[in-house]
Amino acid sequence: MVLDLHALEKFVRKLLSRNDIEDALKRLDTLTMEEARMAIAETLNVTHSVDDKVAVLIEGGRYTLFLSSTRF
Repeated sequence: MVLDLHALEKFVRKLLSRNDIEDALKRLDTLTMEEARMAIAETLNVTHSVDDKVAVLIEGGRYTLFLSSTRF
C-alpha cells in the first residue's frame, strides 16, 4: 500500500509540473501575441505619421507650383 501511495504521489507531482509548464507556455504565447499587436500598432502609427507628412509636402508643392504658374 505504501508503494502505491508513493507512485501516486510521484504521478501527481508530474502532472502538476506539466500543468505549470503548460501554463507558462500559454502565458508566453499570450505575451508574444500582445507584443506582436503592439509592434503592429506602432508600425501603423508611424505609417500614418509619414503619410501625413507626405501629404503636407505634396500640398506644399502644389501651392508652390500654383504660385509659380500665376506669375507668368
